[in-house]
Amino acid sequence: MYPNDTIKTPIYKQCSQCKERKPANAKYFHGDKSKVDGLYPRCKECRHRASIANRQERFEYNRQYNARNKERIKKQQREYYYANKGKISENSRKYRQKNKEKLDEYMREYREANPEKIRTGQKIWKKSNRDKLREYDRQWTAKNGDKKRAIKARRNARKRALPATFTADDWNNALSYFNGLCAVCDDPVASLFAAAHGDHWIPLSADNCPGTVPTNMLPLCASCNLSKSASDPVEWLNLQFSKKQAEAILERIETYFQSLKK
Repeated sequence: MYPNDTIKTPIYKQCSQCKERKPANAKYFHGDKSKVDGLYPRCKECRHRASIANRQERFEYNRQYNARNKERIKKQQREYYYANKGKISENSRKYRQKNKEKLDEYMREYREANPEKIRTGQKIWKKSNRDKLREYDRQWTAKNGDKKRAIKARRNARKRALPATFTADDWNNALSYFNGLCAVCDDPVASLFAAAHGDHWIPLSADNCPGTVPTNMLPLCASCNLSKSASDPVEWLNLQFSKKQAEAILERIETYFQSLKK
């Protein structure tokens, strides 16, 4: 709309806050159907500045509100979840499918930045869900008995074909060297709930595995040993720890193996 048909001059609107006159269009003003001109009284720039100025105030208000109403909010969330469980699960599935690469990249970066947090969380979860894990293992074995026996047979055959000179004295020496701690994470290798694990650092399934020998056996806690399984040790360390931590652990382990060759 223009004031006359001869001179094409756009209509201007004065911002109620900064008092500047700006073109009355969506570039400078947000829409507001309740107003006669269909535009918000304050310009976009003024609203943006006000939003930034009030952001910390809103954050603090929300934090205090959530703290005061913690139980009520949790109850509402639970009720909503159970009332819409199927819908939420389906939406989550679709989102994961649509954003798989983005989520994989996010998780990779998160694991690299928070290895200690992840490892601690895994240990806590495993300790709190021992019965669930045992039941899962029992059910998997019942369904995949042939597969498990085949895996065990291949491992034993591989083990028999490689050197096996690791003795009880070698094991005690390894425990003494690492002060009864895991060679990887420095947690105690044995506890009330789990025995110490002797790990083939280069797994038996690897082509370059030297066998069950002192220079390939390490004391690991149950969590690290089960997590590592038959993984390549360097790749596994880089997934579990930051680059600097992984390098320090590798150096410590290599120093131990070198000490056995002297």
